[in-house]
Amino acid sequence: LAGCEFGDIEARVNQEGIETTLQKLLAAGVYVSWEEFKGRKEVVRGASHFQFSERDFDNPFLDIYYRVQSSGSRSASTRTAFDLSHQLATSYYRLPMLVVNNSLDVPVGVWKPVLPAVSGTSNLLQQWKVGKPVAKWFSDVDERQVQSPLTHRLAMRYIIYGSRLWGVKLARPEYVGIQGAIKVAQWMADTKQQFGGCCLISSVSPAVKMCQAAIESGLDIAGSHLIVSGEPLTLA
Repeated sequence: LAGCEFGDIEARVNQEGIETTLQKLLAAGVYVSWEEFKGRKEVVRGASHFQFSERDFDNPFLDIYYRVQSSGSRSASTRTAFDLSHQLATSYYRLPMLVVNNSLDVPVGVWKPVLPAVSGTSNLLQQWKVGKPVAKWFSDVDERQVQSPLTHRLAMRYIIYGSRLWGVKLARPEYVGIQGAIKVAQWMADTKQQFGGCCLISSVSPAVKMCQAAIESGLDIAGSHLIVSGEPLTLA
C-alpha cells in the first residue's frame, strides 16, 4: 500500500527516527481508524478495500490464556486476548504504585468486576505476584445477572481455588452493586480501625459513591487511600 517493505521502514527509522517515519506512513494511508478497527467501517485506501474484524488484530505471538471484554458502556464491547506474560510484565509496576500511595503495609481491597471484564482479575493476579494478595474483592457485576459464559465462571473458580495449590488464599469476589457502596465503606472503616489504614483500588464512580456513603453514615475512613482509574476525575 505504501510501496515499501519492512527493510525500507527499518532503514527510514534509522535515518529519520520513528516519529517522522510514522508520519510518512500515515500520510501514505498506512493507519487504521477506531471505527475501522472495530469492524464498523470498511477500510478504503485509494483503490484498495479491506474489511476487518477485531480478531484480525490479535497478536499471533501471544499464548492466549483467556479472553476478556470491555464494559460496552459507550459502544459494543471489545474482546481482547490476554497472555499471562502481560500480567507478569505489568506487575513490576505494582510495588512502586503501592509505595508512592503509602499502601504497601496496609490491606488492599478491590472494587472491580469479575470476568469477562479484565480489571478485577488483573488486580487480583498482580497483587498476588508482588506478595500482597488482595484482602477483599468487591465486584460491581453479578455474574448471575449478566449471564456470564460458563468458560468465564469456570475460569474464575479455577483462579480462586487453584491458588490454594500454591498456598495462597485469594479473595473470592463479593457482589456489591453501585448502590451498595456502604458495604465497601464499612469494610474500609473496619480495616482502618484494625490495621491503621487501608487502600481501595476502584473505578472513579464507585469510589465517589463509597466516599459519599461513608460521609452520610459517619464512617471514619480518613487517611485511607484510593487508587482509581477508568474515568476522568476532572473536566480537563
